[in-house]
Amino acid sequence: MRPLIRRRKDERVEEILKDLKFGELQLNKLKRVAELRGESLEKTVSRTFRNLMSVVPASIKPRNIVTDAPVKSISHEDGLVKIVLDNERVTWNFPSRQRYANLYYTFRDLVPRFVDAASYGPYHDVAFRYLAATKTPYFPTHDGAVVIEGGAYIGIKALGYYDAIESNGKVIAIEIGGEQYRLLCRNVEANGLQGKIIPVRCGIWHEAGEMEAEFEVYASHSLRPPDEHKHYSRRETVPTNTLDNIIDEYSLEVVDYLNLQINGAEGNAIDGLQRNFDKVKIIYVGAHYTLDGAPHDQVTVKQLQDRGCTILYKTKGSIWAVTPKWAHEFEPMKGWSMDWVR
Repeated sequence: MRPLIRRRKDERVEEILKDLKFGELQLNKLKRVAELRGESLEKTVSRTFRNLMSVVPASIKPRNIVTDAPVKSISHEDGLVKIVLDNERVTWNFPSRQRYANLYYTFRDLVPRFVDAASYGPYHDVAFRYLAATKTPYFPTHDGAVVIEGGAYIGIKALGYYDAIESNGKVIAIEIGGEQYRLLCRNVEANGLQGKIIPVRCGIWHEAGEMEAEFEVYASHSLRPPDEHKHYSRRETVPTNTLDNIIDEYSLEVVDYLNLQINGAEGNAIDGLQRNFDKVKIIYVGAHYTLDGAPHDQVTVKQLQDRGCTILYKTKGSIWAVTPKWAHEFEPMKGWSMDWVR
């Protein structure tokens, strides 16, 4: 490009940037980058914008923006993120996956200054695992309730469950992944909740034994990968067990709430609940995907109805059902939305 034409184009670009309220500092940065690259300001601005847009996630929902979680402090230790909540609860977590780092860079002017890219994912988990854990239909908040969480990850939601059911309650937190399970145990110990939140390492299945699970580091594990989750990069041999065996092992007389979010194996888990089926009151299933081409939530609804359950509420991918023995205690809901359920 001829120098005169290039200079005039750069002048127009500079005027546009000033109209867009770019400050002198930002403008000088762009000019310096253009100089170092030996290209026009126009090209540098175009490149910078493309790079910026590549960071912004393709799908963004209101729940992705967390600005006011009740967090007292954040620190980085042992390659992990430690968060202390305002109520002194402690959560240890893995650093942000790339998606949450990208969300941080997209919205960082809205989040507190003590949050960084590595801690935005854990900070987000405080809001949408710990705080939102019990803001679901039919969750028991009475003292002494018993909850089984299938797919407990690192235990942040289990902490929220326990804090809602008070000192006499019990949470059986079941996790398939080895690294996740170890961090789950660390979170239980860090909060002095041994014996109240009970970590269990296994994949929930229709029979006990061992299987190979597909997984990604820090991410989802699956004994039966959904159609949408064919990106698993590794395999891990894991123990499996049935809900019947787990209920027997911990001598549970009643399970007030069974939460199943186990990446495709929910139907197999329900098949493994036979002799103790009447001990469970509410079954929640998160099934936001397809299996063998069929919407998993529709398949699960039929499976539960075939077992005599009443569907109390359903959104896309989320199902709340009550087992036959306890149907008289619960009424179906209408006009309620739960679009943010994880």
